[in-house]
Amino acid sequence: MEGTIIYNNQTGNLKNCYMLSNSDYDEICLYGKWVNRCDKVIDAFKTYDSNNSYSAINCYNVSFCFYIYNCKDCFQCYNCCNLIQCKFCIDSSNLVGQEYCINNTHYSKEEYEKLAPQYRNNQLIIQWIQKNMDLIQTENCSGNFISQCRNSHLCYDVEGMDASKYCCDLKKGQSDSVLNYDVSYFGA
Repeated sequence: MEGTIIYNNQTGNLKNCYMLSNSDYDEICLYGKWVNRCDKVIDAFKTYDSNNSYSAINCYNVSFCFYIYNCKDCFQCYNCCNLIQCKFCIDSSNLVGQEYCINNTHYSKEEYEKLAPQYRNNQLIIQWIQKNMDLIQTENCSGNFISQCRNSHLCYDVEGMDASKYCCDLKKGQSDSVLNYDVSYFGA
């Protein structure tokens, strides 16, 4: 049936989605929480503006990625963590603007294509060095997973905040949200 929406909770603007919660503007997405503006994303948590990906956690704008954590603007990455603007990476972490990497080692396109199949069948979970905080375009902020905020403290997973404290899971709407205090789960 076209447009089937089954077993979803606190969602809106979904098409052919199953078992999503706190999610909006998705199409053909399954089993996720806080999956927004995604297409064909399965088993995801806090994943935004992404498509054709599986098992993505805290990811933004990823495509054809599998088993990834905290990645942004990535394409065809597998079993990776903390990547930004990377393509064709396997078992890698903490890279920016890299391509054709396996275990954080750069290869030529030809070498990568020869080695990649043996790594893709690996389901190893490697231990990555973790960043202390994930702050993007912020000024005078404390907490973690903060994007485009100013003068906000003890905030977690927020974007577009100004002069706010003790907030979590607040997403930017059409304008910045100002002077929030002890607010959770809100689209500003």
